[in-house]
Amino acid sequence: MKKVFVWILLLGLVMTALSACGGSSDPTAVPGTLPVITPGGSEAETTPGTEPGTDTTAQPYTNPPTRTHGSTAAPGTTAPEPETTTAEITTAPEPETTTAEAPATLAPETTTAYVPPETRPATSAPTASPTTPSSGKNGYLVCLDAGHQAHANTDQEPLGPGSSEMKTKVSSGTQGRTTGVPEYVVNLQVALKLQQILEARGYEVLMIRTTHDVNISNAERAQIANNAQVDAFVRIHCNGVDDTSVNGLLAMIQTPNNPWNGAQYAEFKRLAQCIVDEACAVTGAKNQGLLETDGMTGINWCERPTALVEMGFMTNPEEDAKLVEDWYQDLLAEGIANGLDNYFGIER
Repeated sequence: MKKVFVWILLLGLVMTALSACGGSSDPTAVPGTLPVITPGGSEAETTPGTEPGTDTTAQPYTNPPTRTHGSTAAPGTTAPEPETTTAEITTAPEPETTTAEAPATLAPETTTAYVPPETRPATSAPTASPTTPSSGKNGYLVCLDAGHQAHANTDQEPLGPGSSEMKTKVSSGTQGRTTGVPEYVVNLQVALKLQQILEARGYEVLMIRTTHDVNISNAERAQIANNAQVDAFVRIHCNGVDDTSVNGLLAMIQTPNNPWNGAQYAEFKRLAQCIVDEACAVTGAKNQGLLETDGMTGINWCERPTALVEMGFMTNPEEDAKLVEDWYQDLLAEGIANGLDNYFGIER
């Protein structure tokens, strides 16, 4: 029995030794080495139940996301820099600093908060050249001057040719008591509408300005009309007084005793009267007639038939509200065009 027990004990020791030396189930394993974990294995996956973006080193979330996925480089190589997938950022152009306007397109322009002239930056814009007149069919050339401009020019110029009396070159005009819209904006809107109507009726039209950012004095505007030998010079303005009840449409001309162009008084008067009567007939505005004065530089310097049309009072709440409306501006333009037709004897 002792011999059997010894053989069983020896057999157990042998089996234990064999298990310790060759017990690996992987035939490719090399004894004495550790297993290698390759990149991209299952351990690199997001742990189930963990929401993306919880990694504190990740970029903040944006909508749409601007983060990029990093590429996994092959072992022994340097991972390339990830490409930026964010949309290209473009800078919108700075808006024009013309205050209180519009889009820009000029028809109609967007109204913004009014900035008083004294707080506006001085303009360095050069004197702008007038537009080339269109080719008309009826033989008449009309010059349209949209009064004022975005930035006042407080330099002085002679009240008339050779005058020792000086006057500010050009102001930015009045503004709507209720709407806050500057006069120079309304003036140009109507002038552009009038240009289209006149050209459709066969006139040649010379525009003093088609933008607000100009620097053209009142004397220079008149000289442009003189040099072009226009048949009529129509200056388009809005009015303003302290009394908010005053309303209506009128035109300004020189007196018969004007030292510079008084001899042409009758022709100036006939042009102005035709325009006022027709514009009031179309718009229904109160007819305030003609105002004679020798204090207007743009009239004194002009050698061609001239009428300064005051389309309404922006200091009157009701008239101010209408002057900025597209439909009323259409009526004003039509009325002024009818007045020019009457002046030249053109049948409509």
